[in-house]
Formats: sequence, structure tokens, C-alpha cells
Amino acid sequence: MKVALNRVYFYPDAIQGELLVNGLHQCFTEELPWLDNRPDVSCIPCGTFQIKLEFSQHFQRTMPVLQNVPDRAGIEIHWGDLPENTEGCILVGQQRERLPNGQGITEDALTNSKAAFAALWPKLQAADAGGEDIVITIAGTAPQPSGT
Repeated sequence: MKVALNRVYFYPDAIQGELLVNGLHQCFTEELPWLDNRPDVSCIPCGTFQIKLEFSQHFQRTMPVLQNVPDRAGIEIHWGDLPENTEGCILVGQQRERLPNGQGITEDALTNSKAAFAALWPKLQAADAGGEDIVITIAGTAPQPSGT
């Protein structure tokens, strides 16, 4: 199974993109901004990674986990609406919106994230059960500040 994450929208607090499965739109994504791949505060670098379905201590269930991410571990694809719902993982949602966070600040967000994950999960399970390799390619780099 080929999964593609195309990073499209670059905001100070988040990166939003589109997730494709075998070339077809699956859902939208949200990640933390690029902060030099620092654990817990940055998205991961662009590249191609294998996905394995592994038990997650955080969610207490099997989750999709990216393998061999440089200098990182435990990068999962999971539900969540706001950048504060991730520590470097990839969030999925059915829609992109701007929502207030707990401090009353409007943030770039996803909605219907559990439904988006519920639609993605059986596809990942079927590929895994069929012995198919699941590979994700992440593309799209945040623009660099000019004049530096």
C-alpha cells in the first residue's frame, strides 16, 4: 500500500496537508511546524518510511507507526484536532478549519479526526493482514525565511 502525505499549508503553529492512499484522497493531516526535527516539538523530515501496525502505550491499542525516522521514535498516525494533540506525530481529520484552543487563541485545526482515523484504519489493517508493505512518502518543505 502506498500512502502519500503532501504538506501544503505552512502556518506558525502547524503544517496541514493531504493524505492519499494508493493515489486517492483519504483525509487531511496536521503536524507540528518544522523545528529541526526536535523530538516532541517538530514534525519529522520529509522522506519515505515503512509503516508497521504496533501496540501504542499512549493509546493502549494497535496504531500505525512510522519506522526508521531519523533521530525519532514512536511517530504514529492518529486522531487529534489541534497542534497541541501531537508531540511530533501525524494527525488525521476529515476537514481543515480554524478553531479556538483552550486559551481562546484561534488555531489551524482538523475536525472529525476520529472518523478520519476510523476510515483509514481498516485499509491499513487489510494491507497488513495481506502481507502488503505499507509505505508512506512525506513531501513538501516549509518555505525558508528570505534574507537570512
